[in-house]
Amino acid sequence: MPRTRSSSNINGLSESDLDLSALQAKSQASVLWLMSKAFEGRGIPDELREPFYRDSSGQERLKALIVQSLANAELYGLALGNIYQDNHYNTMSHNEVIHLLMRKGIYIQDPRETAITESVLMQTSPIKMVSTFTCLSCLIFLADDCHL
Repeated sequence: MPRTRSSSNINGLSESDLDLSALQAKSQASVLWLMSKAFEGRGIPDELREPFYRDSSGQERLKALIVQSLANAELYGLALGNIYQDNHYNTMSHNEVIHLLMRKGIYIQDPRETAITESVLMQTSPIKMVSTFTCLSCLIFLADDCHL
């Protein structure tokens, strides 16, 4: 089935291509932001500097170490510890992160307006990317709010 072209076609890219590129760019920026916050003042460890790789089909994927660090809430806790300058946050679980966001008036829901739970954020096979990036967006919003 041939691809349809729209009037917003730019250099041979369809809207879906542009949407995918924008989503990938946002995903990369969100993960890199989280890494920079989690390892602020110490530098990102070498094995985590490039959080994405391309699989054999050319699709961009998160490295297993990053997926695991997201699934066990380690990166979220480290980032919150640096945002609030308090090591107490370093060992937070997903539930504690979700409740912290709620106490700050940030309700974490996926685009279908379904609440995101700890069990969803803990999944690694496959990782729930929409839920993960929704959580990252909420943390970025929280950090921005803290620095105002």
